[in-house]
Amino acid sequence: MYKITYHLRSFVKEPEPYIHYLECQIRTITFKLICKLFRKRIIWGKNLKIQGWLSVRGPGTVVIGDNVTIGMTVTPWTYSDHAIIRIGNNVFLNGARFACKKKIDIGDDCIIGECRVMDTNFHSTDINRHHPDANVKTEAVEIADNVWIAPDCQILPGAKIGENSVIGINSVVTGEIPSNVMAAGHPAVVKKHLDESCK
Repeated sequence: MYKITYHLRSFVKEPEPYIHYLECQIRTITFKLICKLFRKRIIWGKNLKIQGWLSVRGPGTVVIGDNVTIGMTVTPWTYSDHAIIRIGNNVFLNGARFACKKKIDIGDDCIIGECRVMDTNFHSTDINRHHPDANVKTEAVEIADNVWIAPDCQILPGAKIGENSVIGINSVVTGEIPSNVMAAGHPAVVKKHLDESCK
């Protein structure tokens, strides 16, 4: 009885957190219901929390781990039947946009800000790009555990980011970033080693 009274008093004094919690629960339940009815290729773990909006489109598979939080609008979109986007456990996605034709893999404990992650260029860089047989780069993207990607970054086909690394704001990742570093720039390069900065 004491807990009920406490929460009622708290709600009267400051209703916003309770309203936000209720909105989050409604969005999460609605998303799960829609997926069960219409989107069979979406799998989610325990404690999915949708604080913003989660828009899933395309014929591919989206696998969401345990304790994933969605902030802002997140768009894991797939563009082929065999495409798979895998999001690990304890991940915070805050406005991230995904475009996947092959595979995008995100490890556990990551923070992915308002950025774009693409495993395909969609269009060929060749001069004959309008020809149906023009070569389009499509290569899997791998983001290891405990990576933080800041807003406005572009993670492009073939990118690999090692565990514990940070990608600075407005960076472009085109190749491999090692573990335990901060990288930034166009293209992103290592700016410092994080294990050394902790000494």
